[in-house]
Amino acid sequence: QDQPPPANPPAYRLQPGDEVAVTVFPQREYECTGAILPDGFLYLKNVGRIRAAGMTIDELTQAITRILERELVRPQVTVTPVRLTPPPKEPETPRQVTVVGAVVRSGPIDLTPGLRVRKALDLAGGTHPQADLKNVIIIHRNLTKTIVDLSTIERVQDPEHNIILQDGDSIEVRLLPGQQNAYVRILGQVANPGRYEFRPGMTLEDLILMAGRLTTLADVENLQLRRANQPVRTIDLLQQQQKGFEGKVPLEPDDEVFVPECKDVVIVIGAVANPGRRRFVPGQTVRDFFVNGSPENAAAANPAIVALNDVQLVRRGQAAVKLNLAEVIRKPDHKDNLALQNGDVLFLPPRLGNRRTVLDYLSQIGPLGWLFGVF
Repeated sequence: QDQPPPANPPAYRLQPGDEVAVTVFPQREYECTGAILPDGFLYLKNVGRIRAAGMTIDELTQAITRILERELVRPQVTVTPVRLTPPPKEPETPRQVTVVGAVVRSGPIDLTPGLRVRKALDLAGGTHPQADLKNVIIIHRNLTKTIVDLSTIERVQDPEHNIILQDGDSIEVRLLPGQQNAYVRILGQVANPGRYEFRPGMTLEDLILMAGRLTTLADVENLQLRRANQPVRTIDLLQQQQKGFEGKVPLEPDDEVFVPECKDVVIVIGAVANPGRRRFVPGQTVRDFFVNGSPENAAAANPAIVALNDVQLVRRGQAAVKLNLAEVIRKPDHKDNLALQNGDVLFLPPRLGNRRTVLDYLSQIGPLGWLFGVF
């Protein structure tokens, strides 16, 4: 609800929707009220039309006085605001705290009344086993710092350590001394297998990207995660992705990931209806794959859509080979009718439109195409 404003706010400029009252002494018959219309004009009894929007109360008083002086002698005009349009409310900034460091998910967290440090860490997915919970750092909005100990149940139950957070607080959880240079390892079907420095909050996807992404032969449904004193865990990245943010796999120091190789698959990408991996029979030729393979393979070689004379076969570690698929289909003994090998990529470029390169189509490998980067 609009509230009556204080009388004569000096700097306020009237706007559409504002309502004012006018009194004229001693001519009481001139008293009236009026509201400024959307076009900025104010209509008053015995005064007429005045463009009031943009005026102050004093300026409006002077304008009415000048009009009435045409028929009255020294009228004493008083304009009083009855209702002024409240200023627009600025959108409220969400109240948040930030959690960084040795937690599963670094980032902002909505601040709810009474939120304490331990609960905020739980909302961040929990802490890593090597987190230094004896020295959790809270940096406040005014840049002062509080260090709390949450390493035991007793400390967590102590409100002097498990303190209530304030808007703008940042929680930093560091690794225990001696853990700062921990490493994780990834082997198998990635561009650059090897050892990488562990970072708090690191996930399996982070490690894959650090290793230069997956090769096209990566078996994303059977990754193996080896962790000290635990059985080997098999991870299906496709299933994990379907879970969204909750499906991200957090890593711990000294974890080792092995990405196995798919067997008997080629990858068909480009101007095809269903791009991705396809099974093939070892020793199968290009022609046999498209002509005598599945109906899906035959449909891919559509001359109305694909530039069949400009197909490329990309084989790991070798330069791309141009194939005239139209001639291969017509002549079984054509020189381009090569025997397929595991992991071959068959790029079928569009006949019309933008002729992009094979690398532009890597995302077609499947739902995890953005994680693939090399052949």
